[in-house]
Amino acid sequence: MKYLLFFYFCLLIGPAIAQSHDIYKPKNILKLEGPMGILNGTLLAVNDSSITVLNHRLPNAEPLVIPYKEINTIKIRKKNNVAKGLWIGMAVGGASGYIITRATYDPENLLVHIMAPKSAVSTGWTIVGIVGGGLLGTLIGSIKVQIPIDRHYPSFAAATEKLQSYTQSK
Repeated sequence: MKYLLFFYFCLLIGPAIAQSHDIYKPKNILKLEGPMGILNGTLLAVNDSSITVLNHRLPNAEPLVIPYKEINTIKIRKKNNVAKGLWIGMAVGGASGYIITRATYDPENLLVHIMAPKSAVSTGWTIVGIVGGGLLGTLIGSIKVQIPIDRHYPSFAAATEKLQSYTQSK
């Protein structure tokens, strides 16, 4: 019983502790493709005709201001989307596996009922649901949003509002 209370305490307090330590960490992962090559970094700000990026290869260097004329494609995703997708997928998959097994379990004869009781079958399908849901959630969480700019100002201006939602100030 004390382990269960400790688990619930960690479950409820863990996110609060993690949020307090995650204030100044990057909130997005950006991959910028242009004539200068590929740049991996964090999107800090979006201006009228440029973006400000913190280079991941040189984290102590000054942020780079990159004009739209040097941007072909921007690929971006929120930083913890993979982990969030994993946890949400595991929760939904596990619950679905458990509910479906409980609702559809019907042993045809006594031998099946003795060899595979209802609790063992539901536990097995719950684990299958957790693994399958976790894999699917991880796959969905790793998808990046691709924004084509093609060194064209109207494309950049149209993408400005979308990019603004990924900046550090939000």
